[in-house]
Amino acid sequence: FEQTNNDLESNVNNYTDSHMEKGAVYDTEIFSSPMDAYMAKVEKSVLLEIVEKTLNGNLGNYVDFACGTGRIISSLEKCATKSIGVDVSQSMVDIAKEKCERTQFFIKDVTKERLDFPPIDVVTSFRFFGNAQQELRDSVLQYLHSILRKDGLLILNNHRNPVSISNRLFSLSGGDHEMDLTYDKLRESLNRQGFTVLKTLGIGGWIFRHSFQRKEILESKMANVLERVSRVVVPTSLCPDMILIAKKH
Repeated sequence: FEQTNNDLESNVNNYTDSHMEKGAVYDTEIFSSPMDAYMAKVEKSVLLEIVEKTLNGNLGNYVDFACGTGRIISSLEKCATKSIGVDVSQSMVDIAKEKCERTQFFIKDVTKERLDFPPIDVVTSFRFFGNAQQELRDSVLQYLHSILRKDGLLILNNHRNPVSISNRLFSLSGGDHEMDLTYDKLRESLNRQGFTVLKTLGIGGWIFRHSFQRKEILESKMANVLERVSRVVVPTSLCPDMILIAKKH
């Protein structure tokens, strides 16, 4: 038990150290990279579509975990009865506050200090689980399960799939992506912590060659068509980014 706690604290510290002071540069880093900017754009589009079609545009009491600079919650707060952002980084949250008009923010490490809310209907968490180690993933999922109401929804993504087509090709060429969170591993983690996966959506399945990651291609009308087609024909497990909708059971 002591070893497990030490491992978790180390994982939290590693994540926090790499995340804490990135507020000033985080958005710039994403949107200066054509690939990251494309993924962010499609993530937002897909998420808004999920909220509209699955939740009839109503999030109820809503938490965005690891909200960062507000990239996700700034688009969704208008759909919520109560909108809450949680992150460990003051610099990130300072920027998020500038983007949001009706969100309440908390700067807390929930693995060390709980935040208790009224029953939450929906939690989102984007670009967190792929960057965290397994002990931290499990701890956070336990916490998110505890704050969700019965049948509440967790909408999350993994933007660092190690077995995507593009990463497989990268590995074959001798590259080392240092990622471990596969689609199956994420599903197993969710099931183990009390969630049932209802739906999965792959993003960027058509971007399997480095030459496709150019701005002129990713911002073209062709990219929009290929994205829609690849979501149908490319298995989620092979996409570089994936969105999962899971229900608390």
